[in-house]
Amino acid sequence: MQVLIDGAMQDCSLIFTDSGKHFYLKPVSAKSRFTDGMSVIRDGDDADDVIRCPHCRKEIATNDDADYFGFPAHCEYCGTKLIR
Repeated sequence: MQVLIDGAMQDCSLIFTDSGKHFYLKPVSAKSRFTDGMSVIRDGDDADDVIRCPHCRKEIATNDDADYFGFPAHCEYCGTKLIR
């Protein structure tokens, strides 16, 4: 997600605390997004539920596909390194 910080658009990651009750935005440098990686977003635990890229929010796979075909290392749309 991009947020206006000090007059410039910056990539930010939504960080949840206290078991998901509170959150804050943390600026993410492009280098850390590609080298360190970001945790994926899971829309549920069923086999057909979707796994999304944390940066561009595009659908990467379903839970069943990730278990059967393997988990992708990078998002095919934006190149972000994905952490399972």
